[in-house]
Amino acid sequence: MSSDRLPPLIAIRKTPHTLRAGKEESSLADRRSFMNDVAQSSTRSERLEEIGFRALSPSMQKDEVPAPKNGYVRLGHVGAYIINADTDQSREDAASELQPDYFVLSGEQLLSLPTTQGTKKRSDKGPAARAKQWPEWTNIRVAHEEGIKGAGVKVMLLDTGCDADHAQFSGRTSRIKFQFIDPRNPARSRDKRGFDTDGHGTHVSSIIAGKDIGVSPEVDLFVASVIESETVLASLQRILVGLDWLIREANHSGGDEPFLLNMSLGFLPEHLNHAHSQLLMESMESGI
Repeated sequence: MSSDRLPPLIAIRKTPHTLRAGKEESSLADRRSFMNDVAQSSTRSERLEEIGFRALSPSMQKDEVPAPKNGYVRLGHVGAYIINADTDQSREDAASELQPDYFVLSGEQLLSLPTTQGTKKRSDKGPAARAKQWPEWTNIRVAHEEGIKGAGVKVMLLDTGCDADHAQFSGRTSRIKFQFIDPRNPARSRDKRGFDTDGHGTHVSSIIAGKDIGVSPEVDLFVASVIESETVLASLQRILVGLDWLIREANHSGGDEPFLLNMSLGFLPEHLNHAHSQLLMESMESGI
């Protein structure tokens, strides 16, 4: 059976590295340094290579190295593997190497943006009118006047992307870093100038960090585009690759600067295999 007919295996560690190593009470800087070290190598990766799987990098470009029949991507910062196998036996061999320390899921496990719900027309005196003044009644303007604008904080966003040329981001002094997860090969990602496949990510990014309307216009913004443009769907593979990149960026300094993560995503019932839904939720809760 050819590899393009076999769904990928997605393995997510059941116990986070920091918990397994007893470092939950360590300082944030120490935990980040530890995670950076752990992300570099793994004896489990060595075992996968011994049974015929070849390591691939999420940043590997399509024209660099052809994807092998049996290949894996190790996402060390989230404790996950994405494995492609060319036979059922190879899949079973890989799964046996990863269990029982990992939740092993089969298939893409599709996610979606939230759907827009219709609303009744409201009067000018209702919540819709009050929402126009939300910066005032939330005291955000007062915070900005006192110089509290999010400087030194990193905000991570998994969404449809972010339009770097939008008026809310032109001339911005704090960083915006963008990563594109390839929908044709969800195990691959690359740096790219910010764009948006739908508009949702730019909308959320503007609320968070827009220079005129943003709650925290001076935060460093990191955006991973994980939504496929034609279907407006994501897959668990793309989410994991995006999360791994975001956590790597957040931990890069090794310091104790705070970071926040926003994911406007969810599982639709029709995209979940009922038999795997509980396993999927347990793996997301325990391994990420």
